[in-house]
Amino acid sequence: FHVPDLMPSGLVHWDEHVAPVVDSRQLSREPFNANIAIYQEPSAGLIDPKRVKALRNDVTDFLYNTARLIIPYHKTFKTYGDPDTDMSDFQARVTQQAREARDDEMDKLNTKYGGAMDRLEEKLRRKERELEAERIEIRDRKRESLYTTGEAVLSIFKGRTNYTLSRMSRTNRYKRQTEADIQESHDVISELEREMVDLEAEYEQKLNDVNQKWVNIAADIEEQTITPYKKDIAVDVYGVGWVPHYYVNTGGQPLIVPAFG
Repeated sequence: FHVPDLMPSGLVHWDEHVAPVVDSRQLSREPFNANIAIYQEPSAGLIDPKRVKALRNDVTDFLYNTARLIIPYHKTFKTYGDPDTDMSDFQARVTQQAREARDDEMDKLNTKYGGAMDRLEEKLRRKERELEAERIEIRDRKRESLYTTGEAVLSIFKGRTNYTLSRMSRTNRYKRQTEADIQESHDVISELEREMVDLEAEYEQKLNDVNQKWVNIAADIEEQTITPYKKDIAVDVYGVGWVPHYYVNTGGQPLIVPAFG
């Protein structure tokens, strides 16, 4: 803050006197050589030590009541941004955290659905082996049926009808049972294949949901307003200061030129 021509009394509206930050190392506590420097008389308000001291407390109160630091904050990761860094840097940091969390969740999905798919594939392979065995069995039953039928025709003429018909009936019954087993295996295989397709579709949807979830989380950046404690407000430099100017005589015309731009 820089308050020129301080009045002996009255409020100082500090918000109207905000000035650029000055490096304290550029300030001199020693006066310039009186032979080359002329000091302007300070205003009436600046020569009253009580008022000057009171204004020091006043500026502290002003900062306590009005100073606000707004920084980015991410609730999920409980991460705060640095007020001295660019917002894009904070966004990049949050995005990386979200990406790592997403990958961890996807790894769990891979384990869960990979195990479920492995179990279905094992059931499918086992049922396919059963189906192949049943197909071999039905071929054998058909050959046996043909043989038994041929034998029956021959046995009728030889007087062994009852035994042969019983054997034919048993062979046909086994054949029908095997055909039923084959149909059941086909049905089970079809059901397993449908389950595998459904499981894969569910897995893809879960992956998409997880990815979108962390995209939304990464974008959920808030702003946190930080207010100071009065004990943390330190007035680094305070007092009466003279700003240097050059006194120039140009063509008989005196000019006062600021020493700093």
